[in-house]
Amino acid sequence: MNVRRLTTPPTRLLLSGLLLLLLFTACETDLQLTEADVTPDEEATSYADLAVGRVALNYAYVLYVDHPERPRHHLVLTTDEVRQAGKLTGLSPALVVDLYGAGTGEDLPQGHFTPEQTDGAAFLPEQNFRYTRARGYPLRGADLDVTIENYGARITGTLTDSQGRPVTVNFTGPLAVMHQPYAAPVDAGGATHQWSVAGRTEELRRAYLFPPDHRGYRRLVVSPRDLRGFHGLTETSDVFLFDFTDQSAERDIFGTHAQSVNDATDYLTSVVSKYRAGYFCKNMNFATNTMDEDDPASALTLTVTALEGDGVDIAFRGTTRAGRAVSGHYRGELTRVRD
Repeated sequence: MNVRRLTTPPTRLLLSGLLLLLLFTACETDLQLTEADVTPDEEATSYADLAVGRVALNYAYVLYVDHPERPRHHLVLTTDEVRQAGKLTGLSPALVVDLYGAGTGEDLPQGHFTPEQTDGAAFLPEQNFRYTRARGYPLRGADLDVTIENYGARITGTLTDSQGRPVTVNFTGPLAVMHQPYAAPVDAGGATHQWSVAGRTEELRRAYLFPPDHRGYRRLVVSPRDLRGFHGLTETSDVFLFDFTDQSAERDIFGTHAQSVNDATDYLTSVVSKYRAGYFCKNMNFATNTMDEDDPASALTLTVTALEGDGVDIAFRGTTRAGRAVSGHYRGELTRVRD
């Protein structure tokens, strides 16, 4: 038997993961913005005043994120123009923030946004918009006034960095409304509690949601059997794993997520969906954290819908790197695995 220890992204040793999680948390706590992270422009009239210097902000972009649990507008302010052919692809320092309660769709955010109506604010010293969001410096307590008219925006207000220092924003400039295509929900075809892997069909009995691992990734697992033993999850089974990025909250598992063949996730895609990757794992032993094989998805669509109470509806369809056709539909209780 070709037994593999779980050392690839879907398969880490829990003990090592716990140690790295502690280290990762400590590093995040100590993350500080320094003068080396910015190119100050004290003459800029449209700017963010950070504790280490003034950063010019000359362009604004807004994207409506139609999330089933918490719809929002994602606002991006950059030093340099990063839009090409209708997409964000350039490289620039950026200040980003989510705005809630500002209408839907083409209704652009307007008015005063309190800290309770904002989330996910950060300064990204060197964001390449061809790729997912780079690790930046979190900002909190955003209190912003937003006025948008005639393809322009006026945004003023304050935020706070991780050390409690104020960040003043004073932006006046052009605004581009971005559009991001959404994947169509998976049609489960009427088959409930069933999955198919390379033509072999089984009953799909359980779904589990794991807390963030040492990388901060959340994991959703579906299985044709109950994985619980006397001491937690200790059983062995074929499973399918769905990973969500280190910036995800539990609510981010809901909605429809798509993964295309050889399609690298860009910045806006990572804003719309925090889904990272899926894996078919053969004979995964949760007691020893080993498996016979892990086969990453090369193309996959996943739809997760919250049901009343602790219920969840999970439907997926796609192809793995090894050429397996996979699909499944689970409707029932979502078991939340505790640390």
